[in-house]
Amino acid sequence: MDPVQGPQNVNVVDVRARQLTIQWETFGYAVTRCHSYNLTVQYQYVFNQQEFAAEELIQTSSHYTLRGLRPFVTVRLRLVLANPEGSKESEEIVKQTEEDVPGSVPTESLQNTPYEEKIFMQWKAPNETNGAITLYEITYKALSSLDPSADLTTQRGRVFKLRNETHHLFVGLYPGTTYFFTLKASTNKGFGPPVTTRITTKIAAPMMPEYESEAPLNETETTITILLKPAQSRGAPISSYQLVVKEERKSKTRRAASEAPECFSAPVSFRNASVLDSPYYIAAELPPSSLTIVQPFTVGDNKSYGGFWNRPLSPAKSYSIYYQAMSRANGETKINCVRLANKGASTQDSDAMEPEKQVDSTVKMAGVIAGILMFVIILLGVVLTFKRR
Repeated sequence: MDPVQGPQNVNVVDVRARQLTIQWETFGYAVTRCHSYNLTVQYQYVFNQQEFAAEELIQTSSHYTLRGLRPFVTVRLRLVLANPEGSKESEEIVKQTEEDVPGSVPTESLQNTPYEEKIFMQWKAPNETNGAITLYEITYKALSSLDPSADLTTQRGRVFKLRNETHHLFVGLYPGTTYFFTLKASTNKGFGPPVTTRITTKIAAPMMPEYESEAPLNETETTITILLKPAQSRGAPISSYQLVVKEERKSKTRRAASEAPECFSAPVSFRNASVLDSPYYIAAELPPSSLTIVQPFTVGDNKSYGGFWNRPLSPAKSYSIYYQAMSRANGETKINCVRLANKGASTQDSDAMEPEKQVDSTVKMAGVIAGILMFVIILLGVVLTFKRR
């Protein structure tokens, strides 16, 4: 005959994150109706939108522990008492497992956008939340910088974000610096395992020194002497300094005067400037080792610096003199510049004063004299020929 009834007084007496312990009232022959019987537990739950169902044979008499469950899921279970003739079930019990610490944030979900002094980071929740996410904790610290003069001792911090805040903008960082980030999520049970990443900020343009005025130290018709001060690196060592001469052409004077100074990224030499119709040329390139202290420099001294000819300035033209510093690292080039002086055109006769035109005049004069001499020689030859006859 079938059992008289299913298991009675079934209760869950211990709830944990990954297991449940159930207890029931013991029964004898009067209930089982047979000396040969078995007791099983049937249970099911939903995890990640998938349903799991299983059945386990119980070998104990009054309690049993279901193991290998998932945290923070609703488990439906019942006991089944069966003999060779039939079976009877207990009432269904519904119980939720406890929370556990979450899994790690998916590494592939980490996205970052580095700037010079900021880093924007975003991520996704763990695939296994194991409960309700309460917080995210992010710690960071600077590991190294491309700029050997950078002080990284204070470049560290800790940030907490709420469960729905899966992004953060880190500010106050140092350019050209590699930071080590650790990110982990938590539930009410604590923090899960961390995920780590390294992010490097972009280098910044050097900080140019301040000048009280644009007045030069000295000025002649073809030269102008200015004072050079070392710039301050920001994220990468300064790779070179450049002196730039820009011709202030009349058609662009008004527009240029209303704009902020722009730096000069193309390394245009004086010889290429005329071919490219460039209004500027690099007069000198100086290594940072040659400019560790404040010192004067003469633009137009007719020497070469770093492969650039510092040719004499034309008295007939107006110029602006710019001083720029550049840093190069990780495939980036950043430039900053400042205008140091202006040089106006001479009030004297421009054709007489301009070196190029002086050369042209000399060539023309030599040609005229050579022509006159040639004419005199030919004329003397003709006269001598007639006299011999």
